[in-house]
Amino acid sequence: MQTDEILTYYWDIFLSHTCEFYQFDKDFIARYEYELDWISISKNKLISWDLDFLEKYEDRFTWHELAWNESIIWDEVKIDRFKKRLDWYYLGRNRNLPITAEFIIKYSKKLFVIEDNCRLTKDLIDKYNLKVLPKNTFDTQNIKEYNDTDFDMVFNKSTFHHNQKVVYEKVFMPIIKEESLEKIFETKFDYSQRYYFFEPIQQDIYGLTPEFEIDGSNPFNDFRDGRHPFEISQKLTLRNGSLQEGPDRLYEVPRFSSFSYSTTLLISENVKDVLKQYKLPHHLYHEVNLIPKKLKTNTKFYILQIEFDTLNKDLVYENNTFHYSFKDFDNRGHGLVEEQIANHTDLMNAKEKLGKLYSPIGYDVTIKPSNYLLSTDYDLYSFSVHGKIIVNQYLKDALEKNFPNQISFKSAQLLNIKIDQLKYENKRNLSINTRLSSRLTYKESEEDMFYFAKVERIERSDTAFDISEIQDDKFSKKEIELKVLFPQVFKNNYLNKRVKIKGYKLLPISKFYSQNEYGDRYPETYKSVVIAENGVGDSINLILEKDSDYKLQNRLFEFFHETGEYEEI
Repeated sequence: MQTDEILTYYWDIFLSHTCEFYQFDKDFIARYEYELDWISISKNKLISWDLDFLEKYEDRFTWHELAWNESIIWDEVKIDRFKKRLDWYYLGRNRNLPITAEFIIKYSKKLFVIEDNCRLTKDLIDKYNLKVLPKNTFDTQNIKEYNDTDFDMVFNKSTFHHNQKVVYEKVFMPIIKEESLEKIFETKFDYSQRYYFFEPIQQDIYGLTPEFEIDGSNPFNDFRDGRHPFEISQKLTLRNGSLQEGPDRLYEVPRFSSFSYSTTLLISENVKDVLKQYKLPHHLYHEVNLIPKKLKTNTKFYILQIEFDTLNKDLVYENNTFHYSFKDFDNRGHGLVEEQIANHTDLMNAKEKLGKLYSPIGYDVTIKPSNYLLSTDYDLYSFSVHGKIIVNQYLKDALEKNFPNQISFKSAQLLNIKIDQLKYENKRNLSINTRLSSRLTYKESEEDMFYFAKVERIERSDTAFDISEIQDDKFSKKEIELKVLFPQVFKNNYLNKRVKIKGYKLLPISKFYSQNEYGDRYPETYKSVVIAENGVGDSINLILEKDSDYKLQNRLFEFFHETGEYEEI
């Protein structure tokens, strides 16, 4: 396979390998920030991982990959700076975690260490009773020696879920040495016009951002010929969905999760005020009742509905050629579209035909023109059956200026979108009102604020309780270990086998344990104690009394690991 074919049709494989194994210059990363694969960057062991670099791209990294990246020295300064992002499940598996006596004492509540940590000694294990994990035997490098026969397997089969270093060294490194990475990127990306995918933020410092979904019938689920925006007679109500990590919070562009035949985006009235000053294709704003679970806000929200696939509808088809590519679970490939495509209808028909031929399960076939020269000059376009939204550099800049850290933008440069160059450059002089009348504000519930303060207090110091309150019974050892007091009624019911929950197996008292993973979203569950499990991740817990840091309530709650929810039983 020729270099041109690799860099054109297998750019994603080339990029992911390069981002993981190439020794990047910081200036190069800054220049091509939007074009890089940040999941693979997070695995890179050749970058100089200083604190400034981590802070600069904090919102781009994949943090579990950073946590066990052995080239990063996770000292106390870095851990304390990024403590909300770092997961000790991965951090403890970092073989280069710099454990010392002081380090162990400071993080004793969370710390465990993998057995092949280079600093781990028997003295540390014995002195501090360290929890030690067996070393990882899973090898992600499936290919040890690269042969030409492996090429089809790597490029045309979805066999490997991890980048293969030997493939980088044998296939991609020679390309980089021959042309230089700077030259490859300069040729690949034409920045005379810049476009970005405009999306809600999917993850923030707490993890998955809250999603919202329509309560009741969803009119956007109905397939309508042409998929044009349509009026809705009744105001829709949106409530929190199940996807969320961390506390309730609200963004100017909240995540709107719903299967839809239409191109839609949930936005605040403030974002609407900015968009109204730009040139958009046919669209409608539908005001909604947004009802967050625990928050209160006076900001109005709207579902922006945009004409379907305007990027392809406004494409100049004359003298254009089309190329298809497909990916499914087992195969990937590409080729020229042989059928004549003269308009959007022809394009959709060709996509459906090729989808049935090459990807019958998901119809996941992409057809791209040789160039995306457009007959219109909008600042925003809808794109493809997946309902993506693309904005130009000027609209992106205005949104980022007005709503910093509120919206996600990803490069759409690979599409090579072009409108008339003079019209594009004239957009720079568009006068935009940046003094918006309002900003998004919301108020947390007083109950949540109480519980979060309680969590902070408990974490700051060891919970103290009068040892005389502990009775000399079968629970006393576990109470001392977990620093909680079990209610007497529960003790009696447990010992007399009156605690029975269908589908759950009671744990022996010695196996009871504290569970805090739901505490970020539901702080009232912090320091809850698991007393039963069903074997698939769900549990039955006791939680603390509201006004106590160590007394458990005599009530049972079911915790659901898939949704992150819990309820009393």
